Amino acid sequence: MNFGIWITAGLGLVTLLVAATWWLTSRSRVALPESSQQAHSVRGRRPNVAPMIAGIGVLLIALGAWFAYSGAGTGWSLAGGTLSVKTGFGNAAIPVSQARAEWVSPTGPYGLALRTNGVSAGALQAGKFRTNNGQSVLAFHYGGGHRWLLVRDSQTQVLISTPHVESLAKYISLRGTANILPVQHRQSPTLALLVHLAMGTAVGLVFVLAQLAMAKRVAPGLPEKMITHWGVDGKPDGWMKKQTALRVMPSIAIVMALIGVAASLATYTALVIFGFVQLVILGVARLMYRANSKG
Repeated sequence: MNFGIWITAGLGLVTLLVAATWWLTSRSRVALPESSQQAHSVRGRRPNVAPMIAGIGVLLIALGAWFAYSGAGTGWSLAGGTLSVKTGFGNAAIPVSQARAEWVSPTGPYGLALRTNGVSAGALQAGKFRTNNGQSVLAFHYGGGHRWLLVRDSQTQVLISTPHVESLAKYISLRGTANILPVQHRQSPTLALLVHLAMGTAVGLVFVLAQLAMAKRVAPGLPEKMITHWGVDGKPDGWMKKQTALRVMPSIAIVMALIGVAASLATYTALVIFGFVQLVILGVARLMYRANSKG
């Protein structure tokens, strides 16, 4: 159970709390002018977007649960002369009699440069990675202060940094095809964090700009009082001023973009999930604008 799991699940619980608060306050009445020619006002409900917010909260909690599930039972073990490594995003089995091993530096040629399918959160890095020298490896790192051991045979490369890795290295040096080689010290920058940050920001920015562009394009054809919520019977039961309504969906997209950037630092899977959520939000905004369009 690493810190990233608690952050994701905590964000989900906070989102559910926001949804519950929104739903309760949506029952309050607001007065809006029915038209510029009429002096009387109509009373409607605040737009009830609580179900959508609650759905996002459930998605975040499910993502945290998935992180916890994918991390369960992971690690390495020795049995029957075979080194088995389970990362939750890929497994490997290397016969110790065919294994070669060497200590490597986390900032050297075999430092992790790019995560292609896995998770990096708190003290855990697990899954498939690209190294600084362009090699593809399966990595499992848990805890701090442990050396990095590269174990490979003719087909598989595994990077391990966990408690008891020294014992594993000694076992392989005695039974493998080669002794443990000296640690490599050549320096090379790690790009994984910057790449994930750039991709998360790019995806979020695309959907925020799409929301702003769509709101600007449809604004001239919308009434000053917009329907923003419909009941289960299909009848309108929520309204909002046009300028306010045009800010709601872009604002939601901005919040989701920020959450998506944070989640993308943990795994590309989160980036895909939040991209899908943004696409749903964009579709909801389009349907609302079409329903209110004068044309």
